[in-house]
Amino acid sequence: MSLNLTSRFSMADIAATYSRPAIKWHETATAGYVVLALVVLIWAGFALTMRAMGKSPLATADVALIRFAVPAVALLPLLFGRLHLLRNVDSKAVLLVLAGGVPFYLVASAGAKLTSAAYVGALIPGTTPLAMALITRVFLRRKISARQVLPIGLILAGVVLMVAGQRDVVTAETLRGV
Repeated sequence: MSLNLTSRFSMADIAATYSRPAIKWHETATAGYVVLALVVLIWAGFALTMRAMGKSPLATADVALIRFAVPAVALLPLLFGRLHLLRNVDSKAVLLVLAGGVPFYLVASAGAKLTSAAYVGALIPGTTPLAMALITRVFLRRKISARQVLPIGLILAGVVLMVAGQRDVVTAETLRGV
């Protein structure tokens, strides 16, 4: 295939001119394990930093500023070439993204100060599907499908069992954190 460089062409046109490897690295089991390990490290780091904030002289807002400002500044150069794409984004989606950032972080860190790192590490990533189902129901008016009811029920049951299973060490302050 020959490309006419004076006319517009897509990335698909360019990609079609190159031969493709038989196996792509991101389609291998090893890549999957690497990504899973990274996810575990990120979530574990999140839970531990939330608990460590309680011992830090930094205020929650200071840590939030560092947590969000550093990546924002680092990724800012990538945004300039894509500003035109932001015009097509639904305003409700933008609000959900903004509400899921700093406000979530502030609420999660307030809860983390009141409970153990184990609860933080299990509850925050474990209840994310539940939170997303509720948020999309309330803000986007999407119904919770019959297929989602069982998993959401299992999440709720898991939270109740986790807290009930520790009833001898769970205090009112721990429950406020949960």
